[in-house]
Amino acid sequence: MELELLDCVTELLEKVKIETGKEVLVYENDQVSSMVEAKTATKDDDNHYIAYSPNYTPEINHLIASKAIQFLRVYRIDSSKRKSAVAYQEHLNNGKMGIALEVDRKPYLKIALNDPQLTSTWILSLVNQLISQPVNINIEREIYNNYPELRAYQLNVVKSQFDDFNLTLSKEVEEISPSIIYNSSAIMNYVYLKSIDTITGSNFISKLNYIVKGNRSETLYNYTLENLENSVESDYKVIDYWANYLNIDSWYQWV
Repeated sequence: MELELLDCVTELLEKVKIETGKEVLVYENDQVSSMVEAKTATKDDDNHYIAYSPNYTPEINHLIASKAIQFLRVYRIDSSKRKSAVAYQEHLNNGKMGIALEVDRKPYLKIALNDPQLTSTWILSLVNQLISQPVNINIEREIYNNYPELRAYQLNVVKSQFDDFNLTLSKEVEEISPSIIYNSSAIMNYVYLKSIDTITGSNFISKLNYIVKGNRSETLYNYTLENLENSVESDYKVIDYWANYLNIDSWYQWV
């Protein structure tokens, strides 16, 4: 089935080509792990790339628009100021040390710490959440404000994210997870969802199974509301603040 996108999405892709000087190649790939995956062109690349699953739904319009806006945001900052967050072995070790502090309260974590694949998955998943959610708040705000044709798809995508978030809010998950992982993830999800509620007028926060660390969650939301501006530089600043606030700032570095 040939991919047919809304006019506003096609126009966004053309805007990327004009502003960045590089075309967006959109192609089907049955190996992608999510509906849409993207790669921003480096200076040595001729194109940006967006791969999509053959099992896509109409929400692909929102997802491709999100990737296009991300391409534009990255290219609007001078290349000398662009940064990527990475976690080397030293950062994984720092994360493991943070988890190890909980062994006295949760003795089974001693066994988990001897499983490098499990601990790396915990740490890298949390770092990925940290570096993506402030960016995504800005992108969702831009979509809601500037592309009303996408709002229904946007709501469906956020609803799916909310469902995933809510599934993690169980005593069973909390019991088997390191507290620094569980609490940090829940706090960031709260900030993300409440920011989306503020932007779109939705009401996801009231439907959470329960709120983890309510005061800390609300404090970080208020900081984000006041400080997150629509720029990549602001993304970096807010990401670092979140990391420091959650005591995971030694789990990654900018390069």
